[in-house]
Amino acid sequence: MRDVPRDIVALLRADFAAEVEAGFPRLRRIPQTNVIQFLDYFASLGPEDQSALLDALALRGSVVIRPSSAAKYPSAPAFDRYWQAVTSPGPFTGGYRYCDIKSLAAIPKIPEFGSYEAWIEKCQRPGVSERALQPREDLLPNLDCLAPAKAPALRKLVRAALQGRGFAAEVTKGAEHKYVNSSGATVRVDFGSYMGQLCYSISAACADTRIVMLSYESLWSQPGGWDYLSEENAARSIDFLPELVEYLIQLPERITGRTVLWPRRLE
Repeated sequence: MRDVPRDIVALLRADFAAEVEAGFPRLRRIPQTNVIQFLDYFASLGPEDQSALLDALALRGSVVIRPSSAAKYPSAPAFDRYWQAVTSPGPFTGGYRYCDIKSLAAIPKIPEFGSYEAWIEKCQRPGVSERALQPREDLLPNLDCLAPAKAPALRKLVRAALQGRGFAAEVTKGAEHKYVNSSGATVRVDFGSYMGQLCYSISAACADTRIVMLSYESLWSQPGGWDYLSEENAARSIDFLPELVEYLIQLPERITGRTVLWPRRLE
C-alpha cells in the first residue's frame, strides 16, 4: 500500500460508514444496475465482511482521487470476492433487477422471446435468483413502468437541476453537455454513452488538491452510468443529482481542511 494517501482513505472510510449506518440514502437513489448489485451483495454479508469491503473501497477510492499516489489499486481480497460475485452468473446477475432498462424494454420485441416470461424461461432459469426476478420497486414499481427515459427529456431535467444550483451551461457539441459554476467546478454529462443513459463526472479543485472527472459512484468502485432511468423515475432521480455533485465539489476542500465536515443529509 505504498504511497496510498491515508488521509483520503480515512475520510472516505468515515463517509462510507455514515452512508451504511443511515441505510444507504444516497446510493439507493442512484438508478444504476451496478449499484443495485452492490447494495444487494453488501446486505448478504456479515458485519466483519462488510467492514473489510468498506476498507477495500476506501483504499480504491483514494487512488481514484489521487491516481499518481499508487501504480495500481491496493490488493484487497474483500473487493475481489465482491467483484467475482457480481460479474459471474449467480444470485446477483440477470433478471429484472440487474438488467439495464433499455435491454429490458426491448425483450418483448425480440422474436426469439416475444414476452418476459419466455425470456426468463429460455435465458435465465435455472440460474436466476428469486431476488433477481424482483425489480427494485422504488426505481421500477412494476413492469408497466419499463419505458426508458429518452435523452431529450433527460437533458431538460439535468439543465434545470444544475442551473438551479448555480451552474451555467456552456456551448457544447454532440451528446456531452458541460456546466460550470462560479468556483470553476465543472460537471460533464453524457447522454449518448453506451455505458448508460446518463454518465456524469465532476472536476473541482482546492489549493493543490484536485479531483478530475469523478462520479459519486466511482468512489464506491462502481463503473458505468445511470442505466435504470425510466420515464417514471427520471425526474426524481435527476433531482437528486445536484446533491452528489455538491458532495464531490466539497471533497477537495475537505481534504485540504478548508471545510470541517461535509454537511451530511443522511436522515
